[in-house]
Amino acid sequence: MSPLHSENRLRYVTNGARGNNGANGSNGSFGGYRGKDGVQGGHGQHAGSLNVKLSTNDTCIFVEGNGVSKRLLLSDRTASIFLEARGGDAGHGGNGGDGGKGLTGRKGRDATRFSVGSNGGQGGPGGNGGNGASGGNGGNGGKVTLTVSPSQTDLLMLTNIPDVRGGAKGRGGHGGTGGQGGDGGRGGDFHSYTTTHSYTDSDGHSHTRTEFHISPGGFDGPPGPQGRFGRNAPDGRCGNSGSFTIHADRHRYSGPYDLSVTAATLLAKKPGGDGFFEPGKAICAEVSVTNTGNMPTPIQPTRMSLADTQWVSFNRRSVFSLPSGITPGQEVHPEHRLEFTLNKPDTIPTGDPLRETGEVDFRATVARVERQFPTVTAQKESFLVRYPAELEAIAGVTSISADEEALLSVKVNNTSPKALGLQGSQQRLLNLYFKAKADNGQTKSSDVTFYSRDGAPFSGDQGLTESIHQLPSHGHDRLSGSLKFSNPELPLYSKVTLYAELELGRLDCPSDPRSAEVVQRRVFETQLAERYRSNPDADVLLVTNANTSLPVWNQWQALTDQLGLKFTTWNSSLYNGISLFRELQPGATGGHPTVATDTSPLPVPGTHADTNATLADHFKGKTIVFLNNDDTCVDSLPACDLFRSAEHGVRSYIVGSKEVSKGLFCPEKDVPASLSVRAKKTVKKNYLFKMNASEDRLKKAAEKQAKKLQEKWPERRFAVIYNYDFQQIPRRELPVFGKYGPKRFQLGTLTSVISPTENMFTNLFVQPNERGRADYVLDSSNVFGLLKSLSLDKKIQLVQNPITEYRDSLKQAILSDLVDEHKAFSREKWTGSIGKSELKSRLTCLQRVLAASYSETESKALIQDILTEFRAFATRMPRFRDKWCCRRQRELASVTKAMIDSFKKQTDIDPANWQENYQLTKQKFAAISRPPCVSIVVASPEIRNLNRGRSMSNQWPAIQKSSKSPSFRR
Repeated sequence: MSPLHSENRLRYVTNGARGNNGANGSNGSFGGYRGKDGVQGGHGQHAGSLNVKLSTNDTCIFVEGNGVSKRLLLSDRTASIFLEARGGDAGHGGNGGDGGKGLTGRKGRDATRFSVGSNGGQGGPGGNGGNGASGGNGGNGGKVTLTVSPSQTDLLMLTNIPDVRGGAKGRGGHGGTGGQGGDGGRGGDFHSYTTTHSYTDSDGHSHTRTEFHISPGGFDGPPGPQGRFGRNAPDGRCGNSGSFTIHADRHRYSGPYDLSVTAATLLAKKPGGDGFFEPGKAICAEVSVTNTGNMPTPIQPTRMSLADTQWVSFNRRSVFSLPSGITPGQEVHPEHRLEFTLNKPDTIPTGDPLRETGEVDFRATVARVERQFPTVTAQKESFLVRYPAELEAIAGVTSISADEEALLSVKVNNTSPKALGLQGSQQRLLNLYFKAKADNGQTKSSDVTFYSRDGAPFSGDQGLTESIHQLPSHGHDRLSGSLKFSNPELPLYSKVTLYAELELGRLDCPSDPRSAEVVQRRVFETQLAERYRSNPDADVLLVTNANTSLPVWNQWQALTDQLGLKFTTWNSSLYNGISLFRELQPGATGGHPTVATDTSPLPVPGTHADTNATLADHFKGKTIVFLNNDDTCVDSLPACDLFRSAEHGVRSYIVGSKEVSKGLFCPEKDVPASLSVRAKKTVKKNYLFKMNASEDRLKKAAEKQAKKLQEKWPERRFAVIYNYDFQQIPRRELPVFGKYGPKRFQLGTLTSVISPTENMFTNLFVQPNERGRADYVLDSSNVFGLLKSLSLDKKIQLVQNPITEYRDSLKQAILSDLVDEHKAFSREKWTGSIGKSELKSRLTCLQRVLAASYSETESKALIQDILTEFRAFATRMPRFRDKWCCRRQRELASVTKAMIDSFKKQTDIDPANWQENYQLTKQKFAAISRPPCVSIVVASPEIRNLNRGRSMSNQWPAIQKSSKSPSFRR
């Protein structure tokens, strides 16, 4: 066969042709005819024989295949010869045809007046399916013979191992499906007729009676039997494999030669022969090579080398040649070694130490033809690139005040088997540094001062330095000291970036300090924070942390100034957390985290206005804002601190991108003794079997208890906490008659806790993509959340001194409080047993808004907008049934409108302007669907319904302006 060639690539292919697939049999026709048999698949054709001869001179390679000669250039490194003699695949056998459907049975005889109808006849049998045909046999592989001179066996590197497999067998066809039996004949039709009878009654009157009769018809006949399935045919046979033979003079071989690296040992050269693969170190590789082929290797030399990789830089002078004519199965151990140098990283490792995986890629290349053994190329030897010394993370204080010093410490570990340092066995330089970053946009290195263990000061540019003279094998040492902000004009919440560096002497000159290299760097930030100072005039406590940036701090300061609020700060990172009920003793700072150093702690005591007081005492009736972007903030609060502080009159506003645990707002199972427990009872039930008692039954009892409490006190909120403690009550503890009744079990306890009656918890989730933004503080959603968290009296005070820039947010916050109070008296189960006068006295939020005096024109306009919208809301809330049967919404709306109308008459308000605004607001509310009633909250392990008590401002667009308003916990 003539070779198929393209430029320098020759292809000799004598594959057999593929057999055709057999045709499927046709289906049988109607009437029960049999399906036709399938046609047998065709056999695959046998591959032809292939004889190829290779020879060469100084410049050309001569290829003769089946009598056709071609020529390739010996210098062409891309020349190749492809051989293949595979048997043809067999065709698949055809499937048998399906049998035809049987004939329909005869119709039954119709009924007459004197006989009933007969049944229909049985349907005819279905036709049998046709038989499948057998698959064809695969063709045999061809016989390939490759002839080459023993002195030119290197030419075999240009060829492949030919594919001489036999062809695949053909799949046998499936038998056809038997035909469906014919339908049964239709039964005879029924016959109906009438008869008339005349008769005379006892009075002599004649009558005629008509009777209706039916002769029943026959039943439909049964269907015919289904035909038989056809036989499945067997598969064909696979073709026999061909043969491949290499003729080298009088020798015959069944395959070519091949090389494989059977052993490889990586050794570190001196200096630094410690077994570590450190960047910059010289490494040598000892290899053992085995001929895994079927004939000796060529007489031409075979070079062993390595490929350059990310970490390996091969030394070309270490290339060596393997012995010629390595016999099959022979393993050789060359005396020469392959040498390479480990590359250094592009940048200094910052953070975790350098630990990368490097690979040694082997190459075995046959000279003259310059072809590589694929088996050797695929083999790789891995090693770990690392330095013998590593720095751990910096331990230090992340926030300090202006008169404090931040403790700093960094630990270095020797992970090598030899001692480091100038007095160690390697006599290698080892230095540690603490330095300040030159400029990070906020501070300069000159703004800070370092102090050594002995208290000696060093400038930020100079830093701290320690030369370790001897670090034992697998030992460790530490550089420690402290840092202080030395610039008195530096603004609060400025940060300084510090870094610790590990310096090692270079391998070729380990004791020369001029050539030492930094091999690792750790980064650390310390913040200039403000210590907590009590301020009785403060409206807000802002809980910050080490992650609070200076731009965010400036935005909060600008916001509170615009709102006319005063605030003070508690830095949770400075005090290692926050507790609202821990006594603030003079001289107690809350405690810095422990830092392992050789220097004694240096914190300066904090200052508080009074003794034995807590943060909850200082901010009773006020707001605490938590910037929840650090583990020392909300996560460090003791259990139920927020819940207890709400009972104490403290409102909480949590802002951040971290999820807030629901357990912070409401206790789950364990109820602290400090909470206001309304009632506690043990749930006992009678059950015939133990399996009937479960935690779900106790949960249902808790829900029932919560509903009863809510019906009795609609203006309050109760959390019923259950504790599942199942146990059987002994018979001796039961009454006399109870001993003979069903078994009695104790399911657990129910504890009713009085929750705060106003919206004490507010939570604003900052999106992750907005986490780094400082302008989110001035966003309308955050402004609304802050105003919402203030007490109603404080909001009224802001109305009396209006702030034009945030007028709409203040309006939404007051409306939210009024709506929340309205919701408290519109529960699903409250039937209006409270009288109108008593209901009026209980609407305390609305009373405080109406009782305040508004002298300024802007404050009058704002309160008029608030009352207009709230009156329209109250008018909209009653449902159709509330007007006729239920009284809760009807009386609540009536009292609300009466109180607002009374205020309108007593105040100088333009009636025409009021009426116009009121009608426009009513039209807006009319287009809004009524929200569902709020469910009773039962505190279970899941706290399922906790989020149901959101402010109505989240549900009514006419009240809520921003779509990113916070969620509220009641």
